[in-house]
Amino acid sequence: FYANKLVVGRYYVQRILPDAGAHLAKLTTGAELMMALPAEAF
Repeated sequence: FYANKLVVGRYYVQRILPDAGAHLAKLTTGAELMMALPAEAF
């Protein structure tokens, strides 16, 4: 059980965690373009 947890942890650190910065950048930039649309556009 413990060995499996270590494998999953390594996978997360190597494959998932590095994407966190890119996801943050996507969430925090570009809002100006979306907010520039009038409500009628939706």
